[in-house]
Amino acid sequence: MAITITVVMLSFSVVLIFYNSRSIESQLNGQLTKLITFSKESLASALWQYNYDYVNDYIESLFLYEDLVFASVVSNEMKMTKKTRPKFKELSFEDFRSSPNFIMAETDVVYKHVNVGRVQLVLSRERVGNLVMVSSALAILMLLIVNLAVFGTNLLLSRWYLFKPLSKLEASVRMIAGGNLDASVDITGKDEIGQLARSFKQMMENLKMITASRD
Repeated sequence: MAITITVVMLSFSVVLIFYNSRSIESQLNGQLTKLITFSKESLASALWQYNYDYVNDYIESLFLYEDLVFASVVSNEMKMTKKTRPKFKELSFEDFRSSPNFIMAETDVVYKHVNVGRVQLVLSRERVGNLVMVSSALAILMLLIVNLAVFGTNLLLSRWYLFKPLSKLEASVRMIAGGNLDASVDITGKDEIGQLARSFKQMMENLKMITASRD
């Protein structure tokens, strides 16, 4: 029973970890899609009017999102507004693109059917990885707790319903084997051990009757 519960809980933990990982990854991709779409819409008019102060302020505001590590805007005149978190200063957009630790998106910014620039955004998977590790640790901890609880319960029940009655029956058998045919046998149990004790007691009663008859 304990092995079955362990297998079930282990399977459940694996499924839970996989589901959490996919769910968090999906949320991260959804966040990136919303950011790139909103950026394309918000920056179109500013790039058309060469309002680079607004573009700079907008890029600054994007970094309120904790997963964002890189953002850049390129206008048709090659003027670039770019910001990278200090931890990733040495990485270019191509470096981010080639690493599995990041997801990125880029899109053209169009104003009245005219291409006025391009936006590039990069999000880090670091937070996602940490969340998956935490959820995995919690799942493993839950599995250990459940296993300990099942093992402890089985041990307690075994001692109460199996080992204790067997110990009493063994003590009675030893007394009878020592010649004490009047030794008491506990027959109060309702399980197989109790049935065995009753059969053993009946056997001893028959043995006493045979002994008395011979005497």
